[in-house]
Amino acid sequence: MSIRRVVLKGATVITMDPALGDLRCADLMVDGERERALELLGSLGLAARADDACGTLSQIELRKLELARALAVEPRLLVADEAMAGLSAEEVDEVLEILLALAGRGIAVIMIEHIMRAIMRFSQRVLCIVSGKLIADGVSADVVRHPEVQRAYIGD
Repeated sequence: MSIRRVVLKGATVITMDPALGDLRCADLMVDGERERALELLGSLGLAARADDACGTLSQIELRKLELARALAVEPRLLVADEAMAGLSAEEVDEVLEILLALAGRGIAVIMIEHIMRAIMRFSQRVLCIVSGKLIADGVSADVVRHPEVQRAYIGD
């Protein structure tokens, strides 16, 4: 499946009429939706790859594709769950810039992440949870200095 179709499917799954059955997403698109998918892909630097198979994408391109798919439904809230796991430092910065831009556009972003430099740069508020227990809540600079956070993540 091409990455353009994946984005279209992301928008279609939520808006699809159950009476239509399991139709291919392209068959459900109305005027402008293909262009919208291309616009989303373009905003994430993937327009040139729109007709490429998903299996040919790099890890960073796959993360961007997932973001495009999520954005296809025009969310007010986006949960970024480990969106940067396994990426290089430069790729982390790319995803972080995208998330910061989305937040700047008024989309609320909940980031679930273990990459501390990303958390510190992105977050207005940090909740630190260890074994299902909230151990710290506040601005990132305060949370990172919290004794329980230090003990849990840095050690005694």
